[in-house]
Amino acid sequence: MRWSRGRVSVPVLAVVAVLGGSCSKEKAASEKPEPKGVSRRDVAKYIIQARGESAATGCTTPFFTDVPCSDPGWGWIEKMRTDELTKGCDPPKPLFCPDASITRAQAAMFVARSANLGEANVPLTYGPDSATGRSYSCEAARPSLHFKDVTTSDIFCQHAHFVWAKGAIPEAETFRPKESVTKEEMEEMVRKGFEVRKQ
Repeated sequence: MRWSRGRVSVPVLAVVAVLGGSCSKEKAASEKPEPKGVSRRDVAKYIIQARGESAATGCTTPFFTDVPCSDPGWGWIEKMRTDELTKGCDPPKPLFCPDASITRAQAAMFVARSANLGEANVPLTYGPDSATGRSYSCEAARPSLHFKDVTTSDIFCQHAHFVWAKGAIPEAETFRPKESVTKEEMEEMVRKGFEVRKQ
């Protein structure tokens, strides 16, 4: 598998602006601070925009029962589903949990699947990466893991290690998979995750 650094596309820059855009430091005293987490609905939009694609259209019978046609994120979420980037939040139940904060593990899954054109292409073993020199193996028979809190039995093992190997998350001994991803972390995953393209 060959990878190269690519030019960051306009859609990716737009996503970064949405995720990491600064706001005025002066806020009204009555205004509540903006939550640090990113909703699953918002991430669906960010990922599809980063791919340079449009939302699905023509909703008649929604697949996810908690994302009706009237939901503002339906088109982005449906595009994620039809592109096989998500199976929802609690498969086999047809739920997406659009308002839930996305975890770091879920964010890594979305970015790794999207950058590799689907789950089947996210490598179980990878490296050394030509830019970072990082390698990993999530194979149970011959594990080579970087994170102390991720095992080969975790369903997100290769996703977490892939975004690490590509330099899309900072160097650390732990991945903290169950923590909610912050806007800053999601921005970095999207920006750096989409700087590489398959050749």
